[in-house]
Amino acid sequence: MALHSGWVIVGSLPTKNGAISGPGCLIVLDQWGRVRSTIAGHGIDGPWDMTALDHGNISELFVTNVLGGILGHHKNADGGTVQRLVITSAPYRTPRVLASTKIGSGFPARTDPNALVIGPTGVGLGRNGTLYVADTLNNRIAAIPGAVFRHNQ
Repeated sequence: MALHSGWVIVGSLPTKNGAISGPGCLIVLDQWGRVRSTIAGHGIDGPWDMTALDHGNISELFVTNVLGGILGHHKNADGGTVQRLVITSAPYRTPRVLASTKIGSGFPARTDPNALVIGPTGVGLGRNGTLYVADTLNNRIAAIPGAVFRHNQ
């Protein structure tokens, strides 16, 4: 996800020998593609897709997570989730998380030998503030109204 400020933020779901090996993180790259920091925790649990609302010096990231409850070492039984992260995004200052809110949960997800994992993906934010999520395993588009202003799911 490229922000107007030049920062690029990408999801990382680590694997070892073809198996998922941890909850993953978001990697923050500068405008030259150098890794500047990582964002872990804050509800990130298998980042799979992301979109953003860029306000300039502040941005909101909407991250789909696919690991909730599908691996034995994960305590979260909410299924796939959607997390909103409010971050600083000013040029020349490494982004940092200001707030994190789970705004959606219960999306089915499962591991898959061909795709690693299948779960919520394909996120898009409508002009009306509704976040649309491709609920892949249910073959539907889910809508999360008021995604920008939600304080909980």
